[in-house]
Amino acid sequence: MPLNSTPVPSLDVVSWALGRQYAYDQDKPLLVDATDRTHSLSANEARSLVRRLVCGLLAFGLQKGDAVCIVSHNDIMFPIIALGIIGAGGAYAAANPQYTAEELAHLFGAAKPRFVVAEKALLDKVAAASEEYDTCKIFGYHSTESVREPGFLDFHDLLTCGSSDWISFDDERTAQQTPAGLFLTSGTTGLPKLAVRTHKNFVNESVALDDSRDKPYAIRRLISLPIFHAFAAPLAILGPFCGGHPTYIQRRFEINSFLELLQDAEITETVVAPPIITRHLLGDALTSEKKQNLQSLRTVICAGAPLAAAKQLEASKLIAPLGRIVQCYGMTEGGWMTTFQYPEEDYSGSVGRPLPNTDFKLIDESGFEVTQTDALGELVVRSPSVMLEYLNNPAATKATINEDGWLRTGDLGCIKNGKIFLVGRIKELIKVNAYQVAPAEIEEVLASHEDIRESAVFGVADDAGENEMVHILVVREIGSSLQPEDIRVFLLQHLAKQKVQHAVIHFGNHVPRNSSGKILRHVLRDEVKKQQRLAAEVALRLELEPETSTDDVTKNGQVLKTRVDSGACTSPQ
Repeated sequence: MPLNSTPVPSLDVVSWALGRQYAYDQDKPLLVDATDRTHSLSANEARSLVRRLVCGLLAFGLQKGDAVCIVSHNDIMFPIIALGIIGAGGAYAAANPQYTAEELAHLFGAAKPRFVVAEKALLDKVAAASEEYDTCKIFGYHSTESVREPGFLDFHDLLTCGSSDWISFDDERTAQQTPAGLFLTSGTTGLPKLAVRTHKNFVNESVALDDSRDKPYAIRRLISLPIFHAFAAPLAILGPFCGGHPTYIQRRFEINSFLELLQDAEITETVVAPPIITRHLLGDALTSEKKQNLQSLRTVICAGAPLAAAKQLEASKLIAPLGRIVQCYGMTEGGWMTTFQYPEEDYSGSVGRPLPNTDFKLIDESGFEVTQTDALGELVVRSPSVMLEYLNNPAATKATINEDGWLRTGDLGCIKNGKIFLVGRIKELIKVNAYQVAPAEIEEVLASHEDIRESAVFGVADDAGENEMVHILVVREIGSSLQPEDIRVFLLQHLAKQKVQHAVIHFGNHVPRNSSGKILRHVLRDEVKKQQRLAAEVALRLELEPETSTDDVTKNGQVLKTRVDSGACTSPQ
């Protein structure tokens, strides 16, 4: 039984968002376009649009259980489209608008959508991705105008078919078994799977995240992270209507317009990924004048990847005096799972306490529960927010969720005084002789160095695959003359010798990350392996051609003057 349990209704998602009696003014703007604030939607307008969209989708042939893909940047109509699809008996599958046609084709092949709703600028790419799916209708979308493009339907035609009530229910089993959203997992290697999130998942997440009652300030939220992602989705799709809070939707994150809106709209809450804090809010380009724009913020929630405690604390000094920056932990398969709810704040590096209705425990490599105090283990979670399954992939589902409903996160962590601490991904642990080294532990130490902006730690296996070498990519602050040996000395002051003494240290311009802020360690690893192969080939040629200079090629087995195009690293000079 979770420490904090809250009743969760068995309603469908649309009834939960738009079908209940709320105390706030139903005509006040709730979804606001961050670029043009005269363009907004109230609860009454949203309700009307959803009913019209339900009618249109059914008229065009949507069947119960069908998927509809949304390919769009953030827009105030995005939540309406998602709710309309759900209300018509379907499940929405949102795509990253930056996907290539090949990546979109994988999504279409997995979701098998009846329709695709795509913003006008992306139609050609969507058409190329859907060539193998002749039965899939594509609707072109633009928020303020019709899209009459040859070969495509106009989204606005869906709104001219009349008005219908959404498909509603109040039944526990139906809520638990009926898909509402299909989310691509955020795996950084291989082809991702589709996590099936149900009506129960959505409603429970909404209930668990509601901590608005005790806040002494008016909530005005800014969503600049992508709504297609499971982190921002509940705040954009359900949050405005369930809480009655004005929510400003930025098409995509851009630091200058982000800062301007914070000040002009007096934004009090926002959600960010770690790079927004480390690269932008704490970056050299942010002037003292622009930092003043952060003063309205009272709550900033950071998720997508771990944020070093030192950076979290440093950034907290930029926002309102009573403001707080807290971390959140979740995953596509389980939604939001932890955070620090108002008014608690924490700068220990913890990702939070379990949300209401959420249970955590630790297990060892054999699957047995770890009960020792402060011991490490794999975090497993059970809550009504845990996905139903991976779509059409029972083997992967069985490997991830056991018969008792516990979801394996793949994250190594510990639980101290009710707080969750992450150590790193189990598959990312670096095997150094007989020791296991967690990249996040080294990155946390490096984040406390005043000359280091960000870092990434990864392992590269030897030829036999029995041991790994620790590699560290460091992004120095502008003007810093920090050298590899300075970094090694600093690390040895904080960490055991076997973890960092023989580490290979690289310098680069930035750390490659995915859209949610997770470090793309495999990109770094692949680039180093590529360098090693090139070095080996050059060494072989040098044996055959001894007159060739080796000065710019290798030194002590390390590749020099080799630029990694991914932005990963240049090897130490």
